[in-house]
Amino acid sequence: MKCIKKSSTSYSNENAVKASFAFSLLIGKSGKPYTIVEDLILPAAKAMVSKMISKGAANNLNLISLSIKKRIDSLSGNIKEQLLRRINECDYFSLQLDESTDITNKSILLCYVRYNYENTIFEDILFVISVIHTTAEEIFTNINEFIILNEIEWTKCVGVSTDGA
Repeated sequence: MKCIKKSSTSYSNENAVKASFAFSLLIGKSGKPYTIVEDLILPAAKAMVSKMISKGAANNLNLISLSIKKRIDSLSGNIKEQLLRRINECDYFSLQLDESTDITNKSILLCYVRYNYENTIFEDILFVISVIHTTAEEIFTNINEFIILNEIEWTKCVGVSTDGA
């Protein structure tokens, strides 16, 4: 019991960072949404530590950073930057549009991009957005706003295909 008590009361920021990465790894492996840490894992850990060790030790768990969302956002932002850079460096690209619905039955527009980069053809998801009406005008407006906002040259677009979107 002394060993557990000592390790729970002698904490450091380094241990809190290690715990945060351990959370991130477990969440990544489980495939669960990152919010499960805030909604379930941390409250459960606090309840267990509070009952098994002490309320003070449970309060030390507040030192653990739950910046998993920030890590995910940072990584996805970097991926988007790389994709936009590749599209701007290529000679041409084409777009593929598809419509789907999410679990709440809202219409979703998926826009894929195909482009040549370093002598290899790539296909990536350019963006996914929720749309209210799936009219041709709304779809074009959304695509055009994305293209202009991200400074992609329309003149490089050599084709747009759709399967009914």
